[in-house]
Amino acid sequence: MPKKGSIKPNSEMHARYHKMRINGKQVNVARYILEQKIGRPLQSSEYVHHINGEKLDDRPENLELVTPKSHSAIHLVGKVGCRKGKHHTPESKSKISAARIGKPGPRYWLGKHPSPETKAKISASLKGRPSPNKGKITSPETKAKISISMKRKLSRIRD
Repeated sequence: MPKKGSIKPNSEMHARYHKMRINGKQVNVARYILEQKIGRPLQSSEYVHHINGEKLDDRPENLELVTPKSHSAIHLVGKVGCRKGKHHTPESKSKISAARIGKPGPRYWLGKHPSPETKAKISASLKGRPSPNKGKITSPETKAKISISMKRKLSRIRD
């Protein structure tokens, strides 16, 4: 049985981080050291990252406070299937578009717009129904945003 406050690797833990007991409560040593370094308790939404990648190296200069999202990004960089921070080249985008032509999916995948006949059918089916926005009060800022959005949509359709 380890002494009170002593550090031991916890073999039951899948990550095998150092653990220790403080006032009868088992704590992660890296979290405890980082709390002492920054001068406040860590929130459950804050993670400790070992800069050099060694889980058992709990020196204060090797620990940094990160968010769960940034911690995942750090560990996923370069892994298969991870696209974080990477974008398709124009060449690969054209290959993807060519591969999707004729396959079912949203209209924007296929690059198609509804035909005039389809537009007429949709318009006829909606005749007599009240506008879903009728009676809603919108601020001048929202009206301006809607106007800009509609102008963009119309310019895309005309092009």
